[in-house]
Amino acid sequence: MSAPASTESSDNPVRGSNEPFVALLPSIRRQATAAARRLPVRVRSEFVLDVVAAAYVLYARLISRKLTDSAYATPLATYAIAHVRAGRSVGVHFNGRDVMCAHAQRCRGFAVVSLEGTVDRFGRSWRETLVDKRSLFPQRRGGIPTRLRSLAQAAVGEGSRPCERASRRREHFRSRQAIRGF
Repeated sequence: MSAPASTESSDNPVRGSNEPFVALLPSIRRQATAAARRLPVRVRSEFVLDVVAAAYVLYARLISRKLTDSAYATPLATYAIAHVRAGRSVGVHFNGRDVMCAHAQRCRGFAVVSLEGTVDRFGRSWRETLVDKRSLFPQRRGGIPTRLRSLAQAAVGEGSRPCERASRRREHFRSRQAIRGF
């Protein structure tokens, strides 16, 4: 059996210097908890953890620049809180064109929400609303046209198995091609 390789490297000054940061950790957590008081309960613990991670990254930068003497808990926590409040989490890259990116949502002023569990003004789920002919085309006399109703039903996926839904979508696509003359 061979002995496990040592994880400490002589060229990395951050490894092995975690003890001073661990001593600063209670103060950083206390300040992060105080800053998270105005946040919703469901995000407070994640906020505190993000602040601790950001503080450690800032601490590691100070260590790598050999500025160990200027590493205090209050400035580390203050800057880490500012980073997290600005949406800059550790290890997260921004993509302004990705609708799921929190940065893009904040900058462009929109939010992505789940449709599951939501109901319309009549108390119906989004699936029922999509298929219901009165809610899609209330201004038309006959409601939703038959060809669009079948498309809506195919989108919702009314069928017991995925292969049945896929089969219906293929049939719908072929019928649309036949109507257009392709």
